[in-house]
Amino acid sequence: MKRFIATFSLVLAVVAVLSRFVYAQAPINRPASPTVSPYLNLLRRGGGPGFNYFTLVRPELELRNTVRQMQLSLGDLRRQQELLQQQETMPATGHPTYFMNTGWYFNVGPRQGPISSSPANASAPTRRPLTIRYR
Repeated sequence: MKRFIATFSLVLAVVAVLSRFVYAQAPINRPASPTVSPYLNLLRRGGGPGFNYFTLVRPELELRNTVRQMQLSLGDLRRQQELLQQQETMPATGHPTYFMNTGWYFNVGPRQGPISSSPANASAPTRRPLTIRYR
């Protein structure tokens, strides 16, 4: 019995060391092209071949062509985005900015902005919360 346990544990150790990864399920390989031809819809009952072609087959083929074109243009957009990310970004202007900064364009009361005009201290201004009083 000791010999059986020793042999079993040795085989188990060899399998554990030599095996890479063990998956519970095999990976799913989806085919790149559709597995069913749209021309099979020509044989459907309920209409003639001409009716089935113009209402089932042709729209399916147009949909596939449109999806293929969209996938190609999506690949082009990805390449363009990668090129833009590789290019240099524009340098900072040195002007402090913050949300809802209308500057002097609208007559909204006294100007509230950053205390310092240096870009290092450009932070959002602190404002008191608006209180509405009813009489």
